[in-house]
Amino acid sequence: MKYFSSILLFAAVIYGFWCYSFVSSGLNEVICSSENEAYKKASLTISERLKDNTQATIIKTSGFSNSFLGYFKKGFIVVVKPDYNTLEKNMFCAFSTRKKNILHRLRIKTNEGWIAEGDGNKGPDAVLVTPSNYIGVVLDNVIYRY
Repeated sequence: MKYFSSILLFAAVIYGFWCYSFVSSGLNEVICSSENEAYKKASLTISERLKDNTQATIIKTSGFSNSFLGYFKKGFIVVVKPDYNTLEKNMFCAFSTRKKNILHRLRIKTNEGWIAEGDGNKGPDAVLVTPSNYIGVVLDNVIYRY
């Protein structure tokens, strides 16, 4: 029994380190003093980073979700839309559902679409990310908060 307890403790510690590493590799925050400043910084990112004809969109985030622990402020993200077939695991992806747009990390690719999940959620999203509901991915994993 003591051996089994040691194995469980070891597994919990390893899982804890993995979770911390995964969540800490999330979105980087740029804190701004106002909504206007946050929008201007997001716009500046587009002009500085995208010199080619890549299309980018600025999306306002609500900041009221528990899916990204510690991210409870409003903000803006810059989203670009690479080809759906080039998406990779752990990208922050914006996609639409019947009710709203969602920004979560891609977890697993299936034949039907990508399984996505918010970092602070207890399970994956019920809606898969497919070519028809895919909006784009976050440029540079940055969110401009105010």
